[in-house]
Amino acid sequence: MNITSILALLTFTLFVSTAHASLITNGGFESGDFTGWSTIGDTLVVNSSFGVTPPGGTHQALITNGPGFLLYGKFPGSYSGIDSVYAGSIVYNPFDPFLGLSVGSVTQFAYAIGHSIAWEGSAIKQSFTANAGSILSFKWNYLTDEGLPIDFAFAVLDGSLILLADSSTTQPGSGTLFANASGYHTFATTLTGSGTHQIAIGVVDTGDSAVNSGVLLDDFTIRALAEPGTLLLLISGLACLCTLHRTRKTNTALPLRL
Repeated sequence: MNITSILALLTFTLFVSTAHASLITNGGFESGDFTGWSTIGDTLVVNSSFGVTPPGGTHQALITNGPGFLLYGKFPGSYSGIDSVYAGSIVYNPFDPFLGLSVGSVTQFAYAIGHSIAWEGSAIKQSFTANAGSILSFKWNYLTDEGLPIDFAFAVLDGSLILLADSSTTQPGSGTLFANASGYHTFATTLTGSGTHQIAIGVVDTGDSAVNSGVLLDDFTIRALAEPGTLLLLISGLACLCTLHRTRKTNTALPLRL
């Protein structure tokens, strides 16, 4: 193997070390269930028969704020058989603590973004370990029957609430029983600390509990930075090989002396 091939191999190894496979358990829900995840409310794993093709693999997660009240003949019950949970009280609700938040946080967030009290919701979450600088990403598709931006889907990363979508981001025609959809989008963020992190995704009714919304999720991954020792070793190896290569070229160029 020549020096060029060795350098290419080490460069590839360095790339793989900085972007290795996902540290999220069952990030594509390919087990067909929520192995590795904790759930609350109306959550289930579906395939393309739901009406939307998963962006990765054959499965995707569905979270809804069902059942709400029967309206216009739609959604008399939850999809999973488990109803979403009460999220409206600023004194007690099971929803906010599940997300790692103080009671009333989701409603306060809803007010802050121009919505109303959060009535009911469902969510999934998972804890994972990663280095600072690693990139967490996942794909989401917001579904709703709301004509106004009342319900919304959100993420909670290490205790920080992040809006994903409401009705203002959707278009008619979802391919599912929901009237409107955003289509799949990618969320990505850089982690700011090393150690244990938690990601949670949820959807809530706000203002009323009569009309349902949901969010499809898939392809949770982490582009993980290599450990500092691994990076140092690889960089040192590259430097040594470059020095060796320059030395050999210099020696080859010397005139032959008799």
